[in-house]
Amino acid sequence: MNKGLRTRLKFKIKKGLDLNIKGFPVSDIKEVDLPSEACLDPRIFKGIKPKLTVKVGDSIEIGGQLFFDKNNPSCKFVSQHSGKIKDIKFGKRRVIENIIIATDGFNKLKDNDFNFGTRNPSKIREILLETGMWTYFRQRPFSKIPDSTSSPKALFISTMSTAPNSFDPIIALEERSKDFVKGVNVLSKMLDVKIHICSSIEDEGKFNFGNSNVDLHQFDGPHPSGNVGVHIHKIDPIKDKNDIAWYINPQDVADIGSFFNSNGMLYNKRYIAVSGEGLDNPSYSAVYKDTPVHNILSLFKVDEKSTIVSGDILSGFTIESGFSMSRYHDTLTLCLNEVERKFLGWLDPGFKALTSSRTFVSSIIPNLEFSSTMALNGSRRSIIPFGFWEEVLPLEILPTFLIKSILAKDVEEMEELGIYECDPEDFALCSFVCQSKLEVSSIIEEGLVFIEDNS
Repeated sequence: MNKGLRTRLKFKIKKGLDLNIKGFPVSDIKEVDLPSEACLDPRIFKGIKPKLTVKVGDSIEIGGQLFFDKNNPSCKFVSQHSGKIKDIKFGKRRVIENIIIATDGFNKLKDNDFNFGTRNPSKIREILLETGMWTYFRQRPFSKIPDSTSSPKALFISTMSTAPNSFDPIIALEERSKDFVKGVNVLSKMLDVKIHICSSIEDEGKFNFGNSNVDLHQFDGPHPSGNVGVHIHKIDPIKDKNDIAWYINPQDVADIGSFFNSNGMLYNKRYIAVSGEGLDNPSYSAVYKDTPVHNILSLFKVDEKSTIVSGDILSGFTIESGFSMSRYHDTLTLCLNEVERKFLGWLDPGFKALTSSRTFVSSIIPNLEFSSTMALNGSRRSIIPFGFWEEVLPLEILPTFLIKSILAKDVEEMEELGIYECDPEDFALCSFVCQSKLEVSSIIEEGLVFIEDNS
């Protein structure tokens, strides 16, 4: 490695749980054609109030503005395709639910006169805001797009994923290593803070940056050791709501690097994993951003009873096939929707049942693959502190007391128990192993929304 750059810390995460679920994607990459229509749902961006700048029938170019955030007007959201605005769908109270673009196939780029060799931090910030790439950043706490005038104490980039059947970022970064390194160096010039790049032990030494602001860290252990929330907690914990760290997807970093390397070409493709038991041959795919899900799934034989999830099976959310994946996700999961109640199921020794507590015989069978369905496998019960949450949560937080303080809407106790370090995805395993069948992640999300509005 270059002088000024060295591996700073190595972490062995012991708490957590790896789930060996059927539907792991193979490494062959399928190319998805340019869609005839692209779509974007503004609701995927937390905490924004979108104001449209286009109407049905308007022509649009790649990089053309679709809407902006009323709370952060400098933050622009742009089109990844050229064509015409075909439709804008509204829900209750005129909430924008989907912006549909009829693509023209030309990939025409909006003109610009940026100075791509600039080292001026304010100029780089201006470029990212104008091109919509500012929306690639998110901050902790609250996992929302940061204010356009703010700066973080540190920037985190996770190049690993430990969620079941999720996309491995290294596959994309090996294809785009020059763009990734360029993107990191551009961000280092703009922010002048420590950039923490966190990877798995197996991927040590794959990138050289020659930048003293970049620290490389290695993490090893079960899920959620690949979550950026775990990395922040171990390296530079968040103390309060004003102690802000940013994070960004490594493919988005490569997109920023590509923009500067190509003198203004917005990279509008993304590598994803299409996984799960609901399709015949799970695999990696290269897709255009904002491609409707049904276009992606047209390359697969899909079980009609499956549920479509944007993201991984633990922390993603369900979507309809006419919508696109979240711009922050690089995994599309199809989960079987069959919910069967077994007669006298409590007598079943569970040779094929997934368990985290050695309840079933399957816990002693090595390398067994399990099916995943939408079944709750029980009824909701009172919160009983058996310690299951603590076994899969590597954060130094008392989850039972935190959840109770959220349900009681006790802001002071939430703050004392460390809610600002929390994010729903970090508690996804708590939901999975919960003996009370609680949606722990949803409660964490409710707590974050409440405390942001009331603190």
